[in-house]
Amino acid sequence: MAAGWSWRVIAVAAMLWVVWHIAGFASLVIIPVLVAALLAVLLAPIYRALRRARIPGVLAAVLCIVLLLAAVVLLAWVAGLELVQGFSDLSDQLGASVEHLVTWVQGMGVPVSFDAAALDNVWSTVKDNSGVLVDGALAFGSTAANVLTGLFIALFTLISVSY
Repeated sequence: MAAGWSWRVIAVAAMLWVVWHIAGFASLVIIPVLVAALLAVLLAPIYRALRRARIPGVLAAVLCIVLLLAAVVLLAWVAGLELVQGFSDLSDQLGASVEHLVTWVQGMGVPVSFDAAALDNVWSTVKDNSGVLVDGALAFGSTAANVLTGLFIALFTLISVSY
């Protein structure tokens, strides 16, 4: 009885392993197609408006993609500006907060000193863990590749669809 169940468990585990690996390979195709479908649906009203304005189909599809890319670049630029400004404000506030904390702790009678070695220790920790940062950048690159593939599929989807 136990042997029968063990074979079933092994068979189910093997099937799950195969499905897991097939899904990993299929995601290279499925994710861009899903992105393309989403973009095609979102860009369809703009495409139809351009077609009503008697712009040829290929040019209308290319204009939709260019407008989408321009919007993404604009949003990334604004986010980058806000991020840089936020880091600048954060560093100013952090310095003031550390000084205030050291003063407050010293006011309680606890001898505390803040030196540059502690800051160097933090930077060395960041450098030691740079592999994690690189992994994050590579994951972003993979996502960007999926989105770009989806953009091209959406472009051809918009070109081939006639309204």
